Amino acid sequence: MDGLSKTGVLRFLDRGSMMKIKTLLLISLLFAGNSFAGDTSLTMPDINAVLKQAEGKASVLKLPKNQHEKAAQEAAKALTDKFQSPEYQAKIRQEQQRLQRDVFKDVLAQVKANEPRDKSNINSKQNTIYLFISSSVPISTLSSYAAMIDHASAAQIVMVLRGFVSGMKKVKPTMDFIGEILKKDKSCDIAQKKCATYQANIQIDPTLFQKFAIERVPTLVFQKNKQSEPMLIQGDASLDYLLERINREVKEKELDNLIAALHGGINSGGKDVE
Repeated sequence: MDGLSKTGVLRFLDRGSMMKIKTLLLISLLFAGNSFAGDTSLTMPDINAVLKQAEGKASVLKLPKNQHEKAAQEAAKALTDKFQSPEYQAKIRQEQQRLQRDVFKDVLAQVKANEPRDKSNINSKQNTIYLFISSSVPISTLSSYAAMIDHASAAQIVMVLRGFVSGMKKVKPTMDFIGEILKKDKSCDIAQKKCATYQANIQIDPTLFQKFAIERVPTLVFQKNKQSEPMLIQGDASLDYLLERINREVKEKELDNLIAALHGGINSGGKDVE
């Protein structure tokens, strides 16, 4: 059966389905017995008798116990423990650092080319604010986020992707996606020439998605310190609006300054962010 045991197949059937199958099998066997005996002219009373006999036998049949259930549970627990172990998480962090160093070196160099121009209106003791995104969010929305971060010199806001676009085997789609977010002129072809880009930090970090249990994007997360409860807000809205909603609860001076900087970024040059 292509590597599947009978027990393995039976585990995928519910109790009601199994009762029907057992009854049908017994009916088939009983009819086959009658046929071999030479009786081929069964009447309705005969059929009813066979059905009653089959149902009686089916009610006492027992399914074999799943011998692999405990082993499967133990294997799942072992896999979860391994993934959450400090050693494995350290390997994930090392891989993230390798990707940033070797794979996204050129993209990150562009992002970090210019230091924030003016931090005077932002608290020097900045907490990181995570903006969780994905390729399912419209590029126009993501570019607006990057533009606001750039205009406000809001280096503490980090845009976070769960993983690579189109999987880890293909790096170029992810680099193209990040390039589309960061480039100011959408008609500029990054593959052909150097394009002017917004200065915004974009990271790939699945562990952050797991840490904050992020299931929908975009989601903005602010956590004052490791001991405090993180504040999360979801929705396709401007950064200043999302931060204002969070700051209604946390009432942080740092966020007051950041929101003011974002407002200034929006009105910079008399134009709204694209």
